[in-house]
Amino acid sequence: MLLPSRTRRLMQEHFGSAGASPSRKGRVSDLVAARRAILLSVHFLFFLYAFHAAISIRYWFAIAIAIDLIGLFR
Repeated sequence: MLLPSRTRRLMQEHFGSAGASPSRKGRVSDLVAARRAILLSVHFLFFLYAFHAAISIRYWFAIAIAIDLIGLFR
């Protein structure tokens, strides 16, 4: 698939081309590394939130059971 020249030019500016200089290739690898770091941090935050919610729900159930048990012994 051929891209329109403007799109192709923009992609070459941001991602470099096969014949790009080593410094340009280094910038591309830096962009890729930054993207991976952002994705990993987003995944980490999501799982941190999910586990936090799961722990919170477990404690709410524990509190509810404790209140029920206290009510049984009154």
